[in-house]
Amino acid sequence: MRRSPRKTVNLSESVHQQLNSYALAAGAAGVSLLALAQPSEAKIVYRPTLVNISPNTSYTVDFGLGPVPILAIGNVRTFRTHTTYNRCFDSLSVKGDVAGFSTTSRGHTSRLAYALSSGATIGPQQKFQQASSVIMADVVNKYSVNFHSRGRWLNVTNRYLGIRFHVNGQFHYGWARLNVRSRLGSFPFAYCQIFATLTAYAYETVPDTPIIAGKTHSADAEQPAPASLKTNTPEAATLGVLAIGAPGLSIWRREESVGALQ
Repeated sequence: MRRSPRKTVNLSESVHQQLNSYALAAGAAGVSLLALAQPSEAKIVYRPTLVNISPNTSYTVDFGLGPVPILAIGNVRTFRTHTTYNRCFDSLSVKGDVAGFSTTSRGHTSRLAYALSSGATIGPQQKFQQASSVIMADVVNKYSVNFHSRGRWLNVTNRYLGIRFHVNGQFHYGWARLNVRSRLGSFPFAYCQIFATLTAYAYETVPDTPIIAGKTHSADAEQPAPASLKTNTPEAATLGVLAIGAPGLSIWRREESVGALQ
């Protein structure tokens, strides 16, 4: 049985324009959907390390971004003897732009660094102190009996420095994790010591984006929403089907038929 030849249907100009509009919209929808389907790139650069910063040593961190260090942690210890007294002073400080506060005593202003706990947010809302010496911890032993200490980094474990730095004129945020312990004593003579250990550091590669202290990787890819939370978007689905061409048209018609029966 011979089939009759198919008839050619001339479409009006307005229909052509509508189809062209659909094709353009479908292409755009297909591109956007493809972009959304790509896996998210890692945004946090994390480096575990183990560096002991003992008295009269220092360590610089450049985050691998160039020759200029982002952070310089110094541990300076001095001991003086006198005919009437001995004096020991040890100061752990950081040079950079770190989260902290300032305090004024007897007309002298000191800048001190916060010892942040895991989970703290480091970002634009934080107050930062930028100076050649932001105090982490000081210990002083004077006359072998007068002990003094200052700073929030005395005898802490797994605390975080909040860090801010510039790249191409934009702020980036990061953290450095340290353990710090101090010793003070008077026998057989006045002594004071601070020992610090840098165990890791990380920073956010996206400008002006906060980072969570202790976080070592970017957020996991977004999980599919539960069925109860999903929103139907038939327009987007229709455009996606149109974007795949002629095979999609039959799918589109079939979906319309099923929809009419529901």
